[in-house]
Amino acid sequence: MPSTETVVRPKEAAKLIGVGLSTIRKMAKNGVLPPPLKLTGDGPRAAVGWRRSTIEQWLNDRETAALAK
Repeated sequence: MPSTETVVRPKEAAKLIGVGLSTIRKMAKNGVLPPPLKLTGDGPRAAVGWRRSTIEQWLNDRETAALAK
């Protein structure tokens, strides 16, 4: 069954998280965010994105960890 879940590109992911585009790129590069999906190509110019549910789960996990402190 094909998935109809939305894929968010870095610009939209930045808006969802509340940071700038350069911060999203740094977070992805440093492993702070889950690895993005490679949508096209390879190398530094490849199109990437995340499933919306992945970003939302990452945010929920961060919130849960903050509340547990």
